[in-house]
Amino acid sequence: MRIFVKNRIVEVDGKFYLMDFSNKSFIEVSDYKSPKDGILTPFSCIVDRKEYEFCNETMYQITKKWGCINNKNEVVIPCIYDNMKVFDDVCHAEIKYKKCYFNMDGTPIFSDRIHGIRKTTTFTGWEYVEDFEGKAISIGKKDGKYGILRVDGSCFLSPEYDSIHIDWSNKCISRRQSDKTTQILFFKQKKCWSPIPKDYTFCRREYNLYVLQKGNKYAAINDNYEIIVPPFFDEIKVFNNIVIASFKGLKGAISREYITEKPYCDIILPFKYDDVKEGERDFGGYLQHLITIKDGKQGVYSIKERMEVLEPIIDCKLHLYTNTIGENAVAFHTEKGMYGLVDFEGNILFYIEKELCIDGKKTSISNPVYFRYGGFKNGIIHVDRGGFYEEYDKNGNLMKKKWTRPQSYDTSYDYEEDTWDAMTDGMYGDTPENFDGDYSFMGK
Repeated sequence: MRIFVKNRIVEVDGKFYLMDFSNKSFIEVSDYKSPKDGILTPFSCIVDRKEYEFCNETMYQITKKWGCINNKNEVVIPCIYDNMKVFDDVCHAEIKYKKCYFNMDGTPIFSDRIHGIRKTTTFTGWEYVEDFEGKAISIGKKDGKYGILRVDGSCFLSPEYDSIHIDWSNKCISRRQSDKTTQILFFKQKKCWSPIPKDYTFCRREYNLYVLQKGNKYAAINDNYEIIVPPFFDEIKVFNNIVIASFKGLKGAISREYITEKPYCDIILPFKYDDVKEGERDFGGYLQHLITIKDGKQGVYSIKERMEVLEPIIDCKLHLYTNTIGENAVAFHTEKGMYGLVDFEGNILFYIEKELCIDGKKTSISNPVYFRYGGFKNGIIHVDRGGFYEEYDKNGNLMKKKWTRPQSYDTSYDYEEDTWDAMTDGMYGDTPENFDGDYSFMGK
């Protein structure tokens, strides 16, 4: 076991200072207690003192850092931590909201329970190792450089970096060395961490794809380290089953289901549109349709059928419900909240009024319209709104309407029966002695 003693607590004129032998400087020590045999003693140094005025009085804002000394007044845990607590056989420290643990020699340790057996790993020669927090790897510091250690004490990345950051949500390790940042990603299917291809930069993780950037172009790779989207595109937007991309100012789409052997891609929607937007999703969250836009008109592309079911012919002011495509018509709503149906030639078949009509009378009650999945079937479309179920034909005639939401007044109550039940429970007094169960004396 090696303990690197670089500095010592000294007393000058009744005050204590931390002496750094490397540059012969002194730092004022506060919260100092005489050390005890066999146990570390925490202390703090004032690393910054700011003066300010408050209510015509001079106030001081003091910043402290914590470390530990042994019974020889030797600093065995450097004074760099935000908090420090010492227990019987372990020291708990905190640096930049990360916890670290040390034994009574000041050596970083970590205790973990593996298969029910508690095991303590000692990281000899390291300045500190951050809490693993249930992960297999964590960041450590040694000789002023950062590296990554495994929970068993072995080295995952040698301590040669100026900084390291692990983004667990995106499964990305960023490491900086001499103003150059490189990244390592975790590939689930390969069950390993691997550096991203040379000259690429990690941007984000979406729907189990890593979006990368190479120069001013974007690419994407999956969890098996396969290129789904090569770096040809100015912009990409990832979904569960497709990727909408931009190429030379035009929009198209790429499938995620088919992977080519060479770094090309499976283009399902040609790059010829002014814009491509997402349509409706199925119950599993997968896109079923894309909305294609060209020259101010919009159409619909079926992802499953890999065909354009509606050319861009409908006014873009109408918001389309693509899951209602059926029998050459699709539902829409307008910015003013009107709903209706439009055919595949761009002609509006009919509008559905916002106000509910009850018993033949229009009310002031407005409710959103929910079109049944699948749109027109046998010339009829089914609509739900405000507790009502409605059926319309293609001419907009209301064929059927019924109330589907139960109300309290729909259920009849026998209040006379409830009253007699209350009588038997003694609500109106105790029952007569030797009562034979005949309530006729109480009236109807």
